Amino acid sequence: MHGEGEDCGGVMRALAIDGNIPVLKMAPVPSLEWCGKVEKFEDIVGLRVAMVRGLEIGSEEIELVTDHGPFRMNHDQACCESVDLAELDGSAEDLVGQVILAASQENDQSNGAYKEFGDHEGSSTWTFFRITTIKGTVVMRWFGTSNGYYSETPNMYWRNEKCL
Repeated sequence: MHGEGEDCGGVMRALAIDGNIPVLKMAPVPSLEWCGKVEKFEDIVGLRVAMVRGLEIGSEEIELVTDHGPFRMNHDQACCESVDLAELDGSAEDLVGQVILAASQENDQSNGAYKEFGDHEGSSTWTFFRITTIKGTVVMRWFGTSNGYYSETPNMYWRNEKCL
């Protein structure tokens, strides 16, 4: 993955003139990699959702295709943690074709208090994402567990030319 401000790589054609002979030169452009990490979930407000993928219980990745480009929520696995969509209120039908009117995120770190979601020791974190359109509100509850040394929350990325 690439962080904010990093070049995603790729190739673009640029025409240069060497004397009178056109020469094809290569220069960096956006690739199809996921980059442009999103710091604030609220940044998706005002975008229109064209398609939704992975919006189901147990999913480890959700993608919203918007008029700004594809937006992905997932967890970059490091070692000893697990993060997935544990609960869902609403459906993709509440999002597709609609403009996002409100979006919010909040975390609840429980340190093992949610035993009903698995027998684990260590730390656990709920991450709540709410997306509101004129058709309704979708609430996604991601649940992450670890031994306390690894992230337990989903990451968010854009995939488009804005990631340069």
